[in-house]
Amino acid sequence: MKRILLTLSLVFALSADQASDKKAVLANVDALAAAIQNGDGATIAPLLAEDLMYSHSNAMLENKAQAVAAMVKAKNKLVYSPAPTITLHGNTATVRGYVTTQSVQDGKPVTLKLNILQVWSKVDGRWLLVARQATRLIPQ
Repeated sequence: MKRILLTLSLVFALSADQASDKKAVLANVDALAAAIQNGDGATIAPLLAEDLMYSHSNAMLENKAQAVAAMVKAKNKLVYSPAPTITLHGNTATVRGYVTTQSVQDGKPVTLKLNILQVWSKVDGRWLLVARQATRLIPQ
């Protein structure tokens, strides 16, 4: 009986930790989206890993410094619909979702529909974006 109670306690503790981690990752996803929309580099930078690989839908790959500069300049509005899906793998989380981005490029409004995959890693108790891949959705 003690073994069953111990096992159940462990399962509930792990479930609580996973729920907490998913909330933390989602909070960072939302914070990053808000900071990008506001062009707030001071908020963006601490959410990104130093060795970030940030890939755009046009296959352009950026490191952390390049990605922060581009995000600050673009001030994209990101709308997830539906909400992103978060899957935990230990200290790694994958975030997948459909995003509509709205920005101004060369003085003209641009709207893109993207399939986004983000990889977040828990480093020293903080969730950091380590990789991002976007694929442009083609209208049917």
